[in-house]
Amino acid sequence: MQASVTFTQSLTMLPDFMKRTDATLQGQDATLQGQDATLQDVVKTQRKIAYQVGPNGGGSLNDSVTKAVLELAELKDGQGLIREDVSVVKSDIGHVKRQAIALKKTTTDTAAKLTEHIELSATNRIIDKKD
Repeated sequence: MQASVTFTQSLTMLPDFMKRTDATLQGQDATLQGQDATLQDVVKTQRKIAYQVGPNGGGSLNDSVTKAVLELAELKDGQGLIREDVSVVKSDIGHVKRQAIALKKTTTDTAAKLTEHIELSATNRIIDKKD
């Protein structure tokens, strides 16, 4: 009989127990849905980050770094060519300076010879006039 009373009491408390259980399950379901939405947001954000970091055809951080490295290599190559050009120009300037020095010496020597020739010619004229 005791068992029958306990069973009857359990049956009368069952609707309240089911309501509490339903309320608990609904709360847990809402919490899980919120966590699922948050997790989906995290996954979307992670995908956006992965797209921006990995190669994606030009707009990612990886693509920008690759482009910058290539441009830096081009600048270094260009700088090397400029150094070669400057070296050639310096060599040409040295050659022009040597030519200018030689021309100045030639001009000075020619001027001296011309002066000597003019003086000699003047002397010869004076001598010719005396004769």
